[in-house]
Amino acid sequence: MKIFLSSVLICLSFSCTPQKNILKLSKEIHQVSQTQLTNGRSTISIIPHKKAVLKKDAFNIGYVALEESKGSLFKFEFIKKVPGNLADAHYSEIIYIDFPENFSEINTIDLPLVATQILFGRFCYCKGQTGFYKVENSDFTAKMITKNRLKLALKFQIKQVPHLISELKEDIHLK
Repeated sequence: MKIFLSSVLICLSFSCTPQKNILKLSKEIHQVSQTQLTNGRSTISIIPHKKAVLKKDAFNIGYVALEESKGSLFKFEFIKKVPGNLADAHYSEIIYIDFPENFSEINTIDLPLVATQILFGRFCYCKGQTGFYKVENSDFTAKMITKNRLKLALKFQIKQVPHLISELKEDIHLK
């Protein structure tokens, strides 16, 4: 009888363990972003098995190379609306966030980014203020709510260049 009760208690203790939802993608996800500015359009993508690597060119301007990874890559892109008759008026910002393999939750509020890397890119006709930069400090949380839903919040500042986007709040449906 003691053995029976012990085995029942052990089974109950394991059955109460909360299930972790893990980000697993077989194809790219593309959606309109919930973070929208009035003067442009924002989109998000999640790319499986890729990571963004910050590199520098001969002029010390940062650029990103996408490389193979076991994790996934989140991409946010903002493109500013500009009149069609203006030359060199293009303006866009891109944010890349690397998610590690078997990602379930990241919370880096008031902590340096260790588990993931965040890169910010600014592209315009603004000499000396374009390219990619590493986000050193931020308030960043990301959590798999269900197996098909990811919640993400990011608040950051880049000192090297001015930027329009400084905060993201996304609720991403992965199907």
